[in-house]
Formats: sequence, structure tokens, C-alpha cells
Amino acid sequence: VYSGINNANNAQLAHQKYKNMTGLIETYPIADTIKIASKIQTDAKNVVAILDDTLTGKGAYDQFMAVESQFPSLKFSTLDTSLLTKKEIQNQVSHYTDDTILLYLLVSEDKEGNTYSFYDGVSLFYKAAKIPIFHADESGVGDGLFGGCLISYTKMGKMAGNMVEKIFKGTSPSSIDVKTMPSVYMF
Repeated sequence: VYSGINNANNAQLAHQKYKNMTGLIETYPIADTIKIASKIQTDAKNVVAILDDTLTGKGAYDQFMAVESQFPSLKFSTLDTSLLTKKEIQNQVSHYTDDTILLYLLVSEDKEGNTYSFYDGVSLFYKAAKIPIFHADESGVGDGLFGGCLISYTKMGKMAGNMVEKIFKGTSPSSIDVKTMPSVYMF
């Protein structure tokens, strides 16, 4: 039972190819987060996704860009930490104003080769930002991230546990459908 694959196609292919595999797809509710952020930041003209160029960052980028057409009045761009030094990252973040929705997706490295734990990455932005930083999962909400429409890892864990329990009781993993994580609003 996998939990948190952020590419729906890969998750479905794994389920079809390996009959002993099933699990949960982690699809960020980015569109819903942007919708609620737009209601909070009514002057927003831009949406900036904070991410890096790791494999997971590229998956987050694909999900971010997939919703762009739903928001024709907003300009979509990214802040790719892989291309910037720590000082450049903080400087850029400090210049964003209420006309920008900041959406934290993933930061694990910068241009200088520094690596960041989740909370180190959040702290890097939180200390520099003058506006709320929205997020698409429950990690970091209240610890520097404002929130939004998010994936609940608590629910994800319970759903994965229920799948494992079914398998232990004799259900074949191939008969358990791959599920997409439900989202919740949290601020």
C-alpha cells in the first residue's frame, strides 16, 4: 500500500502492473487553494508557486501549471529555489505584496547545495514574507504556513491503514481501488 504518490498516472500504472499494489494518490488541491486565497487576497494578480527542481518538485510544478487555465485573471509563475541562493530566496520573498498569492509546494534545496528539512524550508520563507503563505497539505499550518484547501495526512494515514487491514483480512490489493486523497480547509 503506497501513500502519497503525486503522479496519478504513475499510481494507476503501478496498480495495473503490480497486482499486489494499491494505495493513495496525493493530488494537491491547488485550484481550491487558489480560489480561497483569491477571496482572502482580493487584490491578487499573481500566483507564485514555491518549489525546487527535484523529482517531487517537478510533480508539484505539473500540478500547479495544470490549473492555470482556470484562473485567466492571474499570472502564474514559480520561485524555483534550485536557481537561487538562500539570500536571494529571502530577498525575493520579502518583495511580494498583497497582489501576489504565495503557494508553498516544496523546498528541499537551493542553488548553493544547501538542503532543507520541511520546517527549515518553511522557516526560510516565513521569516522573509510580508504576506500569508498558502499551502496544499496540512504540514506547517500554524508553524509559518497560513493554510488553504489541503491534503490531510491524518486522513491519508487512516485510509492507508484501512487498506492494509483489508489486505490482512484476505482482500487482494488488486481489488482495492487506488484512491485520491480528499481535501479539507484548514487555516
